[in-house]
Amino acid sequence: MTQRLMPLWEELASLPVDPGFPYDEPSDLESIRKARPKGPRALHVRLSDEAYFNKVHGAWLGRCVGCLLGKPVEGWPRDRIERYLKLSDAYPLAGYIPEVAPHPEGYRLHPTYKEAMRGAIDGMPRDDDIDYTILGLHVLEEYGIRFTTVDVGTEWLTHLPYRLVYTAERVAYRNLVNGLVPPETASHRNPYREYIGAQI
Repeated sequence: MTQRLMPLWEELASLPVDPGFPYDEPSDLESIRKARPKGPRALHVRLSDEAYFNKVHGAWLGRCVGCLLGKPVEGWPRDRIERYLKLSDAYPLAGYIPEVAPHPEGYRLHPTYKEAMRGAIDGMPRDDDIDYTILGLHVLEEYGIRFTTVDVGTEWLTHLPYRLVYTAERVAYRNLVNGLVPPETASHRNPYREYIGAQI
């Protein structure tokens, strides 16, 4: 089936953008720079070491807290989350999401929910949304501020298990394994190419 659909995919991918499309959405860095609005390109802020540490530490804690809050109900629409919280007598939410046992019918929690439930948290469990941030720090340590997308791809292949990346990143990963090089890795046969998972 996939092989029979490939010619259609290629045909659709080669179609020109509708001339009436009102947005300018370049993909290469130079075109993005040309399309962005005028404004300052650097913020010169002087912080003490303590203030800098507090800001970075707060950002990490906020990222982890947000990830933990969303992990059990990842992919749920807002109304389902609200109903679940009401069933667990936790609406409005104050703290982490509690587990209702037995689970109410129709409220299947994310497969990795256990370690992110109220009363069970003892740290930040592994999560793809945190993986990319940690890997980004590693890329900076390894390559410095002038790292390339090829460097990022190399680190993905070295440090990220394929089955622990999803949607746009999984297709880009597959493209890397198949020998494609950036920037083609991001868009080649990637129906999720406009998702922002790794950018989070």
